[in-house]
Amino acid sequence: MSVSGREHFVTLIDLLQHRAQRQPEALAYRFLPSGDIAESPLTRTYGELAERAGLIGARLAAEAQPGDNVLVLYPPGLDYLEGFFGCLAGGVVAVPAYPPDLTRIERSMPRLTSILSDCRCRIILTTRALYAVAESLFALYPQLAALRWLTTDDLPTGAAAGWRAPETHADDLAFLQYTSGSTGDPKGVMLTHRNLLDNLQLMQQVVQQGADLNMVLWLSLYHDMGLIGGLLQTLYTGGRCTFFSPLDF
Repeated sequence: MSVSGREHFVTLIDLLQHRAQRQPEALAYRFLPSGDIAESPLTRTYGELAERAGLIGARLAAEAQPGDNVLVLYPPGLDYLEGFFGCLAGGVVAVPAYPPDLTRIERSMPRLTSILSDCRCRIILTTRALYAVAESLFALYPQLAALRWLTTDDLPTGAAAGWRAPETHADDLAFLQYTSGSTGDPKGVMLTHRNLLDNLQLMQQVVQQGADLNMVLWLSLYHDMGLIGGLLQTLYTGGRCTFFSPLDF
């Protein structure tokens, strides 16, 4: 099933809900934790992804104001995807960022603190394991300790029942995509729902695939080729994506 009539989708959450209603049991994403196809993958159907996004979105709606910037700080995996869509479901702006690397702290932390200073977020979404890493850095980086950290891999099930779709419009920001910062401070690019859906439509016209799309992805999920050309394009077509960390590749 391909997407016909781009005008039916005003936001990416509309698109996710469409998939969840039309093909809830269809496998959407498979993540290989070690990059080894012989290992059992972690999976999400479209229905499961929409449910998890609603769960996180309901929590964010109670913690943040509409349009707030929220840092999405996860390692590659399904938690990252759920946190990203949870931001959209909560009516806030997702800000994907690389997690801090304790083996290269002098390189990874300046970029992260620069992003935090620029986007002025006060909430960070992450996992329990990554929060423990961040907590060990609080003494060195007190600005991290001052933020509200929400771990999403331990949210109780059932909270999504209280989720209500936010009043999001086509020209509202979906997320901020920061540059690598390799030649200066990271710069945030503002991407609206309209920007993204138009781009996804054009890519589908080139690829000419719908639900038959079967993608394998090892690109970074924090930049456009991995996130937009990989994960979001899979959602747009209604296909399936198997992905793993670029480090494992």
